[in-house]
Amino acid sequence: MNDIIGPAKKNKTPTDKNTNNNSLKQVILSRTSEEEIFGYLMKKYYPNQKLSLDHKIANVLTGNGTTAKSFHIYKNESGRLLFFDEYANISGDCFDCWKVAWGYSLQEAILAIDIHLNLGLKIEDSLPQISFFNKPIQNIVPEMNYNLFQIYDKIKYPVYYSTITQQYRNLLEGAEAKRFKTSQFDYVCFSGTFSSRKNDSLKKHSGFICIDFDHVQDIKTMKQNLLTDQDIETEILFISPGGNGLKWIVRIDITDGDQSDYFKAIECAVYKKYGYTIDKSGKDLARACFLCHDPEAYINPNYLQNHYKDVKQGISR
Repeated sequence: MNDIIGPAKKNKTPTDKNTNNNSLKQVILSRTSEEEIFGYLMKKYYPNQKLSLDHKIANVLTGNGTTAKSFHIYKNESGRLLFFDEYANISGDCFDCWKVAWGYSLQEAILAIDIHLNLGLKIEDSLPQISFFNKPIQNIVPEMNYNLFQIYDKIKYPVYYSTITQQYRNLLEGAEAKRFKTSQFDYVCFSGTFSSRKNDSLKKHSGFICIDFDHVQDIKTMKQNLLTDQDIETEILFISPGGNGLKWIVRIDITDGDQSDYFKAIECAVYKKYGYTIDKSGKDLARACFLCHDPEAYINPNYLQNHYKDVKQGISR
């Protein structure tokens, strides 16, 4: 257990990110086109707007949709599709546009394009799987299994949960808010795949545990502390549906101890370092975690590096 919660596990190996990203772009474009990538974004943000060149339109890709900007898509001399926002002073190709739309890094944008356009770049998805359940909470049979980035994408991309997250936060605490949360939010069990949401129905452990922090006074400071912790490495970190808590997903090694052992070790560590108390339900294997929208959600960059290790070797079938 000390190996997982110890400081020696951080991976600081340097990588040639520009080379890797350019290679991934080429593989993406070998299976789709700039027109299709731009077209997908236009369809999501402008359901009644067709993709057309040099057509100036209201831009919700900046300012989180709160400020009307304008941009246009055009072809350069070599025939490539590019975009330019004359007010926000941003420009680039279809990958850059996706970065702006989602608030993603380039690697995140590339992986999201693969997922949303169903390009099937993954040669073999050996990443840990997590059971996803459709609302309401009374539904205990999983809809499907997702990997960690697919869950992150649902949290970060506003189409899924931004509206219901805001609606929930506008409610006063109490029975009405509880009914709304349990009926309107999909949820996952981060600890693995399940035949049903019961501890004894675990099919395979994911190697993750979800730590809940409720009623946080200073979320910004807590996020900084957790993300820079030298002993426990963050896999995913996002704000809870109510906006006053954090969901902290960390990796554990169940061959070195069961989940309850790790829970106790993490509980003790964060209280000793920061004085934080955590929700004791985290020790439960089948703990439900509601998914909400957090545009500043974090995912471990090493996860992205490992996801495309086969594609980086030049596989472009």
